[in-house]
Amino acid sequence: LDVVQRVYNYIIEHIAYEGENMSRYGDVVTITVNHRLNIIGYLTILNPEKLLNAVESSIYKLQQHLQLTFSNRLIIGLNMHISCLIERLVTNTEKEKEKVEQTTKFMAFVQVFQESFDELQQLYKVVIPDHEIGYVYRYIQEELTI
Repeated sequence: LDVVQRVYNYIIEHIAYEGENMSRYGDVVTITVNHRLNIIGYLTILNPEKLLNAVESSIYKLQQHLQLTFSNRLIIGLNMHISCLIERLVTNTEKEKEKVEQTTKFMAFVQVFQESFDELQQLYKVVIPDHEIGYVYRYIQEELTI
């Protein structure tokens, strides 16, 4: 529970309610974290603060590469998903692989994603597989058009 609380506090202080982010995106998201839905509670091995800092930096780079501004809701969702993904990759407990459609648009996104997340992958000595990048791609598409 200590890890869950630290990660939750970090998200609230540094992402969700940080004044600069709120004014930058112009939207406000109210987050209620409960034990059952809190996937960040699964971060058991990695330092949550260090991981979230690295993920947040990568998401910022992705926005810059795509020349987009993500909503706070999307940023928080990406932070949670990618943080848990990195821990799954580090602990070698990855989910089943999904087939990814290899369209030109998707392959261009993979390249931009890899550039944006290169430091994070080097830091944790992992490679984010295409099927996971495909999940992120679809998740972002649900929020906006790439």
